[in-house]
Amino acid sequence: MANNIFGADLYGYRGLANASTQLMLTLLGQFDLEELTNVNSMWAPIFFASFMIMMFFIMLNVFLAILNDAYSSVQEDVKKEAEYEEWKYNRLSDEQKEALKMSWTDLMWYTLDLFNPFAHDADLAKDKKRRKQQDKQAAEAASHQASVKAKKQQQQKDGRLNVDADAENDDQSLADAKTVDV
Repeated sequence: MANNIFGADLYGYRGLANASTQLMLTLLGQFDLEELTNVNSMWAPIFFASFMIMMFFIMLNVFLAILNDAYSSVQEDVKKEAEYEEWKYNRLSDEQKEALKMSWTDLMWYTLDLFNPFAHDADLAKDKKRRKQQDKQAAEAASHQASVKAKKQQQQKDGRLNVDADAENDDQSLADAKTVDV
């Protein structure tokens, strides 16, 4: 139609191949409507509007067909995956099924711990704090033992302490000092 209307006056519409090329360029936005109206002022706007509307609906239809095909393909894949997961779940023992039933919060915290790069650091910090507390308790026990020993030595010098009773008390205080809560 473009060849018949504009072919005699415009080079871009002279042959069927040239007209097709020019119409494809029009679809892509490269057109000169003023040039068309100079050739035929009545048919140029009618042709241009009808061509653009038809092509818009054809292209939209093609796009929707592609989308519909992709959607149905994805739906089939999801259905097959669900059937496969159900088949795998049915093969599990009852104990395994119970283990899989995890509360939402447990699952959320488990997932967060998996992707937490500082989770290991938190464990190290807890261990360091526990070791520091143990060292502090051991130092307090050693300090207490040293003060008891110094006190006993002072009492021995003064002659107020029985040596055998002191040895028993030292062993007992040493055992108490070494018992540290972990």
